[in-house]
Order: sequence, then structure tokens, then C-alpha cells
Amino acid sequence: MMHEFGIALSILDLLSEEIGRRSGGSPKGRVPSLTVRVGSFSGVEPEALSFAWDVAREQGPFPEAKLHLETHPARAACSQCGAEFELGRGEGSCERCGPAGFRLGDGREIELRQIVWVPEDELAEDETAGDARARDETTLEETVEEKKVEGEKTEEASADE
Repeated sequence: MMHEFGIALSILDLLSEEIGRRSGGSPKGRVPSLTVRVGSFSGVEPEALSFAWDVAREQGPFPEAKLHLETHPARAACSQCGAEFELGRGEGSCERCGPAGFRLGDGREIELRQIVWVPEDELAEDETAGDARARDETTLEETVEEKKVEGEKTEEASADE
């Protein structure tokens, strides 16, 4: 659980940094939700991360931000023929070569995939517009490069990954 709490705090830092960058300094506006992709070999328990997020978000500038988790299965490549296959819970083998060993590919990542953000200057309009708020939310999915969260540190993934 402590591991997931550290990751939740790293996600909160990434979120604050990204919104701060877009709002010209300190993080301003409202973040109704964000989506994080968790690989099955990342060492993260999704339920524990969800609980840790609920605690951590209260300490940041976006206490209403709901965390949506996407789980991503691990993929591996056979060390003999290079064929790719999906791994189960720590097991898997090549259909051609059998249990010959493999190199782990996808599945270790924790990525911030999407942020839904209402900029501060639109908040006053939202209060009078009621349901128009959903229409005004800015989804940063296309503009935020994938952000990887690795334990306590964060790094920006390249666009080629």
C-alpha cells in the first residue's frame, strides 16, 4: 500500500505540473477526471492505487479528480524465435518453441493517459451554464504526451514510444 501511495503522489505531482504548465504557472482550474494505464507486471495493485489516490488527491489542488484505471496485459517475445505473446500472471510460453524463455516487453508501465481539465477562466461560465460544463471540459488526451510514472520519480515518454 505504501508503494501505491507513493505512485499516487507522483501522479498528483505530474497532474499539478501539467496543469500548471498549461495555466501559466500554478495549477488552476478544475480536473474532474484523469486516466492512468497500469501494466499487469508493474507491481501495482489497481485497487490499492485507487484507494491511495482517494487519500492523496485531498492533499493537492484537485481534490475532486476521479481516477480511472486501465489495466494493460504484459507482452513478451520468445528469446529463441522472437514471436510475441501475451503473458498471464507470471507465466507464458511461445506457441512455436514452448517454454524457451522470453523477454518482457509491455506490461511494466504506469502511464498518465488522459486529463480532463476545465481552465480557471471557464469556471465562472460553468457555474452559470449548469450542464454546459461537460461541453467546456478540455481533454488533454491528444496534447499530453504519455507520461510514465516509475515509483517515486516521473519522466516524460518520447513521442516515438
